[in-house]
Amino acid sequence: LWGSPFALSAIDIATLIAIAVVLLLYLVLNFRTISAMFFDQEIAQSLGMAVKLHHTLMALVIALVIAFAMKLLGALLIDALLILPVMVGSKRATSLKQLLWYSCLTGLFISTLGYLLAVATDLPPSAAIALLSALLYLIPTSRKKGKTV
Repeated sequence: LWGSPFALSAIDIATLIAIAVVLLLYLVLNFRTISAMFFDQEIAQSLGMAVKLHHTLMALVIALVIAFAMKLLGALLIDALLILPVMVGSKRATSLKQLLWYSCLTGLFISTLGYLLAVATDLPPSAAIALLSALLYLIPTSRKKGKTV
């Protein structure tokens, strides 16, 4: 459940960077197919796109990334970084491309701020990041309804 970004070795960081680069390249090179798959798999398949292949590749890559990241960072942090940035981004995004950007930037923002908060307050980094993620999600929700947090 608990992992710590403070405990990452140079090899762990290099592996994470390599995985991120491969994922980014895959996303950039196959964005049209992925977008079409998310929109409507049947239409994408009728257009000759390799839907089954990309679906299998995405499932495999997601499983590997989650397994590796849980070992390094812990389940709480992985859940917070996989789910909450997308939830925050979905409140503002009007397209898949915007959702990807908002999610990535939100994840980067809460990771950095949570890490700094953990260093300053001696909290576990995963708890600080998860707390900030939840707060960032709740703030826009409350403002929409005219409430304050």
